[in-house]
Amino acid sequence: MTALMASIDPMGDYFSPLKIAAVFVLVLPWLWFVPWAQRDARRTLTPEQLVGGLLLGVGAIGLIVWLALPMFGVGLAIFATLTIGPSLGYLIYRDGKVPAQHRVLTMSHLTSMSARKDARKIKVTTRLKVYDSDGRLAVAPDEEEASIEVKLAYNGAQDLLYDLLSFRASEADLTPVGQEAKLRFLVDGAVTTRPSLDGADSDLIIQHIKLLAGLNADQRRKPQQGQISIDLVNQAIDLIVTTAGTTSGQRLQFRVVQESIQTQLDQLGMSEDVQEKITDANQVGGGLIIVSAPARNGLTSTLYSLLRCHDSFTMQLTTLEAKVAFEQDNVSQHAYGKDPAAMRKLLVSSLRHEPHVVMIDACKDPEAASVIVQAARERLILLGVSATDSFTALAKWAKVCGNATEAMASLKIVLAQVLVRKLCTECREPYRPDPSLLAKANLQAGDIKEFYRTPTKPRLDDKDKPLVDRDGNAIPCPACHGTGYYGRTGVFELLEITNELRELVAAGAALSKIKAACRKNQMLYLQEQALQKVIAGISSVQEVIRVTQPQSKAKAKAKKA
Repeated sequence: MTALMASIDPMGDYFSPLKIAAVFVLVLPWLWFVPWAQRDARRTLTPEQLVGGLLLGVGAIGLIVWLALPMFGVGLAIFATLTIGPSLGYLIYRDGKVPAQHRVLTMSHLTSMSARKDARKIKVTTRLKVYDSDGRLAVAPDEEEASIEVKLAYNGAQDLLYDLLSFRASEADLTPVGQEAKLRFLVDGAVTTRPSLDGADSDLIIQHIKLLAGLNADQRRKPQQGQISIDLVNQAIDLIVTTAGTTSGQRLQFRVVQESIQTQLDQLGMSEDVQEKITDANQVGGGLIIVSAPARNGLTSTLYSLLRCHDSFTMQLTTLEAKVAFEQDNVSQHAYGKDPAAMRKLLVSSLRHEPHVVMIDACKDPEAASVIVQAARERLILLGVSATDSFTALAKWAKVCGNATEAMASLKIVLAQVLVRKLCTECREPYRPDPSLLAKANLQAGDIKEFYRTPTKPRLDDKDKPLVDRDGNAIPCPACHGTGYYGRTGVFELLEITNELRELVAAGAALSKIKAACRKNQMLYLQEQALQKVIAGISSVQEVIRVTQPQSKAKAKAKKA
């Protein structure tokens, strides 16, 4: 019996505490790398589930083989090959997609790893107050506890929003293109390109903004819309936030909720003659006033300014809009959505209350147009039409009515407008205009001493030396940030409806005859009104051409000017 017991191998050789501890220690880097790579794949616009699944699956196979083989060293070699190989392959792949400063297999990255691990070295910078969709103040991340990603996202969002405010942008667009994100602002109606952002940084910023706007941060493809507010030096501004997925990543758009529709009539930029005539026509007692403009050229602001000329406490005022642009005290406001039939029903219902003034943002329905024609006999109707000039607006109105005689019956005035950028008074440059240009504009060269334009030379210091930064780049004007323009003003073309004009339109007269009749009535066309802004030094010839001419012709003429 003793001999038999002695022949049995001693227990414990199949279990080695040191080997099991080694397994746990060597498996930990793999378990850490897989979720890191999955997060990193999201930033580098690589399918994260594919990356995570591949690294996890291959590593799991290596671990099973390692534990199953009786030879510990051979199993370890197989596990190392199946984990280190794919991991190294992913790192090489991702370094080929990202900018140099974000690569990991570089000496600069290795030397900075200790600093990157210490998140406390990244300083949190708050440049303005941001309020989330519920109106709560966004709290800055903790300097000691917050991760690097959280701090970078917060700082990046702060920089982006501050830049948007300082440029007075009405819209902003952050679009992924390759490994970068192109940033563009809409300033005074013109696109301004800003320095691009790294794709990974852009994604962090967008995820941060989405949380503030009350959006689903995990939804990276379907369009979402929310709202935030920002406050800089007690200036509160609301922003509409829109996100959507693209083939290259997430896209972010901001739209500033404008307060310009609160302006008064005398703040729009009308000439004294135009303002006097539109004020006379804007009286209670019947009649139709058409206000027209291209998209995003102040049509809603002018409609509201005309409506605001009437006392909402002593008169019954009503508005019909696809979407209410601005809530007005003591005014019956109705939103009809996208259905023209719904607008007609709301109009008929509103007229039963016998309002003194009705403002309608648009009319594309012939039946609704017929109701407007009938209503304008007894009450004042303010109607918006999308058009580039007063003659086009008049033609559109006659077409939707279907009967030129009815269209002209109660029509008083057609007011057309565009917005032009105002030259920056801090850096505008005087020059002597080309006599041939003045002749084409029917202007006397002797009456015009100088025009103004955007600067063509660098700014100078007190010693008449160019103002440059440390890199030798010209320092732009601090007021307009080098665009040459600051703010916008309206240019208005007023078409008075006379009996002669009614007869011409009803008879189907050619446009040339209609214009001749208007000329006899001393009407100034839109471009002529805009030139008055140039003569006054408010705007430039190039800007007038840009907004009053087709795009292709405008570029050619602007070069000559």
